[in-house]
Formats: sequence, C-alpha cells, structure tokens
Amino acid sequence: MVQRPPKFLRRLLLTAAPPLIALGAVRLTQTSLAGRLPDSLATHIGLSGRADRFASTAQFLFATTMMIGLLGAFFLVLVVVMRGNPHGQRFMVTGSFAVSTLLGLLHGVVLLSNLDVADATTVTFSGWGIAVPIVAAVLAGALGYALAGHVPAPERTGPLPEDAPRITLAAEERASWSQTMTTRLPLLGGGVLFVGVLTAAISVEWSVAIALLPALLLLITSSVRVTVDGAGLSVRLSLVGWPRKRIALSEIKVVHVKTIRPFKDFGGWGYRFNGAASGVVLRTGEALVVELTNGTEFVVTVDNAETGAALLNTLAERSRTLG
Repeated sequence: MVQRPPKFLRRLLLTAAPPLIALGAVRLTQTSLAGRLPDSLATHIGLSGRADRFASTAQFLFATTMMIGLLGAFFLVLVVVMRGNPHGQRFMVTGSFAVSTLLGLLHGVVLLSNLDVADATTVTFSGWGIAVPIVAAVLAGALGYALAGHVPAPERTGPLPEDAPRITLAAEERASWSQTMTTRLPLLGGGVLFVGVLTAAISVEWSVAIALLPALLLLITSSVRVTVDGAGLSVRLSLVGWPRKRIALSEIKVVHVKTIRPFKDFGGWGYRFNGAASGVVLRTGEALVVELTNGTEFVVTVDNAETGAALLNTLAERSRTLG
C-alpha cells in the first residue's frame, strides 16, 4: 500500500511548484523566441500609452527570476511559519498558484508583445494581455486551494470549561444567531474605480479594466455574514455567498470573546493569519474567538459577539451530549 505524504509536506511541495513552473515557462518562451526579439525589450507602458521602460533580455530574465523567486520564497516561509495552522497553509498554496500564474503570464505577454519588433519604442500592450493573466490567476488560485485539501480538526468529546459563556436552551429547543458585518471598503473601491475612469478619459483607455477588478474585490469583500446554528459556525461574503468558512460543532474546543486590534493583532484588515490563528478582521472591536481542537484559533470581528459565543458553546456542548 502506497503511503501518502503528510499534508504539510504536500502543501510545501504545492507551494514550491508554481514559481518554478512559471520561471521555467518564461525561460522556455524566451529561448524559443530569442531570434525574433529586439536587443532592447519594452517592459512598461506609461500613462501616455507608449513604452517608457526598456531592458535587455538578460536584465528582463534576471528581474523576472528575482520577482517570482522572492515571492515564491515568501509563500514557502509562510507555510513553514504556519505549520500548526492547516487553514493558513491552504491559503498560502492558493496565493502561490495565483501569484505565480499572474506574474508568469504577464512576463510572457511582455515577450510576445516585443515579438518581431524592430523598434521597442513602438510596442503596445493590449487590454487582453492584462485581463487574461488575471482571469488565469483566479482559476489557478482556485485549483491550488482545491489541491491543498481540507484538514478537519479532530472531534472533541469532553465537556467545555465551566467558565465558558452559555445560554439556556431546553432539550428540544432550537436556536440560531446571525449578524452582518460591513466596512467602509466600498468607498475605497469607488475611489479606485474613479481614478481608473479618470485615467482612461485622459489617456489610457484600458485603465478602467485594471481599476475595475480591485474595485469589485473591495466591494465584494466589504461585508460578511456570520451565522451560528445547529451545524456550527459559518462565515461567508454577504454579496456573493462564497467563499464560505464552516466550523463544525465537533471541531470546537471553546468559544470566547476578545477585543481585536487589526494592526497589532493581525497586521491589518481582511482575511488574516497570525501564527496558529486565522480569521476575518474587518474592524477594531469585539470578536468571536473559536478555539479549535487542532490547537488553532479562528477569529471573526462582529457585533454582539457575546451572544454568538454563548450560543455556539451551548450548541457544541449539546452536540456532544446527544452524540
């Protein structure tokens, strides 16, 4: 019988593979097109729509290697740091797949745009040359997330600590709790889109497409729905419903409330990782802190967190009693 490598080792290998593949693909593309490329490559298009930065092939490949290689090393280091956080490792694999695909394809677009060009100053980059790598990066990230796999926490059978907050529920009584947390990110997204439209009106038409993606991402990720019910804890994006984070009652060790300061505790806002802790941090203030049976924590900032914590503890304890 063939033994599968541990999940950590598999995720380590999955994180390392995309940067190496991206670098190999760029190198292979350059080698195969070497005779059709100018001595000086156009590597950047300014707001005027004309090429304004140039580099030799050797310089271009060196910069590509450094950029993709350093980012790949960054993701590898984070996977090692998060050895005790399987969920965090999964997102590092996702990031490695997405970023490596994006950078590899963008650098490939640069080479193809310079193909058979006598004067590099005449090179232009089409909007499709930017849109396609972005779409491919999203798909690659989804593939990496799937390949990394989910590692469920072991089931807990013992009682919760006596001082854990609870609410009173009759044996046959059912209860659920839900809150929506919204930030001011849509305002930032609107600002990004405005800059893109303004730039397009002045000079670069395809800048709207570049601004549209981050603006949409800021809008989509600005609101989350937190739900506690008989299935456990669920956190999802309010506008699109995906991605969704689910924690089963059997995975919960105990739940409590803590005041979170985004920069001090997690280094910023959004979906964050901090050692063995991960979570959705959208503002300063009270948060549900779910201690899992695998030794990690999941944190989500939300209003009325005391009620959510008490209900989640009660439902988790009840599920063990009934089980």
